Amino acid sequence: EVYSFSIITTSANTMMSEIHNSKRRMPVIINPDGEEDWLYQGTSPLKLKELMNSYPDNILHAHTVSPMITNSRINRNNEEITKPYSYPHDQTLF
Repeated sequence: EVYSFSIITTSANTMMSEIHNSKRRMPVIINPDGEEDWLYQGTSPLKLKELMNSYPDNILHAHTVSPMITNSRINRNNEEITKPYSYPHDQTLF
């Protein structure tokens, strides 16, 4: 038995365009109202395409996370590294 998954992407909304600014894409997020249509095998391709539109900006929230999130040498299964993080300001001599 093989277990796998795919992340389907769509055009980025305004907020995600700022975060993922080079490719301007974001994961498809299915609105709870569309979940049954998404899972039903008889849903038309046109309806499925409608369900894959960009998620509204006013529902999503973003914050900066710790740079440790990309460190493969540590246990990243830790909620501390996904909490809001403030990078120190550049220290200058003058």
